[in-house]
Amino acid sequence: MEKIDNTTIEPSRAAMKQDVLNTSEQTLYRKLIGQINWAVQVSRPDMAFEMIDMSIKLKEGTVEHLIRAIKANASLGNISNGTGSTESQVIWIVDNESNSCPITWQANKIKRVVRSTIAAEALSLQDGLESSFYHCRIIEDILGLKHQTIPIEAYIDNKSVVEAKLVDDKRLRIDIAAIAESLASKEVNNIKWCPGDKQLANCMTKFGASSYELLQVIQTGKMLKDFV
Repeated sequence: MEKIDNTTIEPSRAAMKQDVLNTSEQTLYRKLIGQINWAVQVSRPDMAFEMIDMSIKLKEGTVEHLIRAIKANASLGNISNGTGSTESQVIWIVDNESNSCPITWQANKIKRVVRSTIAAEALSLQDGLESSFYHCRIIEDILGLKHQTIPIEAYIDNKSVVEAKLVDDKRLRIDIAAIAESLASKEVNNIKWCPGDKQLANCMTKFGASSYELLQVIQTGKMLKDFV
């Protein structure tokens, strides 16, 4: 973690929590978010939500936001502007012995404003599946395997998406249909529901959610039995 710098703020300035950041503080705030984003991309997916939530405040940052960034940097809608939701996915390669390795992870603000939780979850699942297809094909090509040799399983902690059949939202209907088509064409072998407390990507979209199991799987290279 050599790229992470230690940063402090004067106590007298820290007391002015609601003051808008001046030019130099804005620059520092951007730098801190950049450093946190670097950590998220390299080895700390559990900090993804923190990074996203802070980054949307760049234009209206206050001293309080800067203090939060300093603390996050030192320790290494859900989004607090109330108009957006976040999505996250972690894509793993796992064998029958529970050995696992994360291939990629991402967390970002959903680009489309959605009107329901199920719509947000469906969009997130669809993005995760598309990323899985892409990485799966690369691995199959490297190994000289036929396409659709490596099975893909997706896990989501929202039962409504897994069980969705008839929905009123026309946009959501299209998203659900695309997911159903992926199942029918065998691009994805299964989509399963899992409890929220077992969802490894949970901490990447919810402030304060435990990151223990996600980091445990990354550090030990052993997938939870629920997902094998």
